[in-house]
Amino acid sequence: MATAVSILRWVLCIALVGVALLYLNGLAFALWAAGGPPTDRPNYFLWRAWYCLGFVVAALTLAVACSALVRTVPTRRQLKVGFILSVLAFVAWAFPNAVHWLKVDTRLDSGRAWSYEYEGCK
Repeated sequence: MATAVSILRWVLCIALVGVALLYLNGLAFALWAAGGPPTDRPNYFLWRAWYCLGFVVAALTLAVACSALVRTVPTRRQLKVGFILSVLAFVAWAFPNAVHWLKVDTRLDSGRAWSYEYEGCK
């Protein structure tokens, strides 16, 4: 049983680090596209970079939490650390989405039109 739990822990941690690396690649591309070549949508790519950064931080934080929590019998301290890291991962994932929603909502409430293609007001 202890071997199966250890294998599960390693598989989850490796999968979460793999997800973080994929989103890190997306982050690098979004930053390059926002500032590198001439584009008519730099704001979209900047928002995409924040979105990818949130996923990278969330996946890495969950990998650390998974490492602390998935054991045969986790201690009370490991449970606290795992819970705090899980909450931090949720906040890292939700923060870019919440900021984007607030930005769009304030523009729409003021009567202006929002362009999702250009990530800004028309």
